[in-house]
Amino acid sequence: MGELKRVIICGHTGATGVKVLDELVRADWVSEIVTIGRRKYPKYENNRKVRQIIVNDMSDLSKVDLKEVGAVDLSFDLIATPVKEAFKGEEIYRKIDVEMASAFADLAKAAGATFLGAVGMVPAKGSGTDYASRAKRDFENHARKLEFAHLAIMKPMWVNREDAGKWYEKFYTMFSRNVTKVSDMAHCLV
Repeated sequence: MGELKRVIICGHTGATGVKVLDELVRADWVSEIVTIGRRKYPKYENNRKVRQIIVNDMSDLSKVDLKEVGAVDLSFDLIATPVKEAFKGEEIYRKIDVEMASAFADLAKAAGATFLGAVGMVPAKGSGTDYASRAKRDFENHARKLEFAHLAIMKPMWVNREDAGKWYEKFYTMFSRNVTKVSDMAHCLV
């Protein structure tokens, strides 16, 4: 593949992020992975390829030191509202899926990333009027305005979080059409 790539990822402890991080660690074309998050991911705490930057207040990523991040080539913005928070209303959804995700995209662009990979959402019933769809749409519009050379936004209909999913999610996705496994999304994004 030629030149080794430096990668920055946020949302690396969530269901999709964990799978993307696994793919990146296995990739021989990746020299270093910088993670931005509230906590370390123990599986890679001693991996020389992974450098984990802890940010206590994810709502203010402007405090992340670009010198500590260093120059990067690729970025993966996998910040998403946790399932347990998803039904608490539009305010929490916007704070995470628009404000935090957009702030990370800004950080990645400032660090030199030419690629942004993210997960969007197929609008409910094609309308895009529900708050989750609006939030994802607003993030996507922000990411487009940043003019990354390459922008990849996966838009699954339903997500199977595999081992991270609750029993009722597994049951529902078992009988649903258009279900995408997080491991398949990760493989496609990477």
